[in-house]
Amino acid sequence: MEELDDIRLARFILDILPEGEHVKIAAIAGGYEITYGKMYDAPPLNLDTLMRLSDLFGTTSIDVDRYSQGGCDTCDWGSDYGHTIQIYKPTKQLGGMELLNGKDLYKLKESRQWSDVIFSRP
Repeated sequence: MEELDDIRLARFILDILPEGEHVKIAAIAGGYEITYGKMYDAPPLNLDTLMRLSDLFGTTSIDVDRYSQGGCDTCDWGSDYGHTIQIYKPTKQLGGMELLNGKDLYKLKESRQWSDVIFSRP
């Protein structure tokens, strides 16, 4: 089983899901769940994106649900629309989940902690 470290995994996921305002990954029973969303309208999710996630995790056992949370009644500010992507039976071992588990990868990418980790690795 191939192992992906935390930084490599985060870079791949952000490359595959570039149009959201937030991307979170969490360990669930039998796999992982990715929450991918943004304000006002759900980011795109198509077959190409799902195939890239399938290749990354080494599985075709993927379920997708759409979610929505309305915001302000007049302007929708604060809304959140997106997708939860459950990935089951991955054949690639994901290392370093303690850094990524439950965190917003976009915010982590911009943080000093993320920069220190990226630039300290080959």
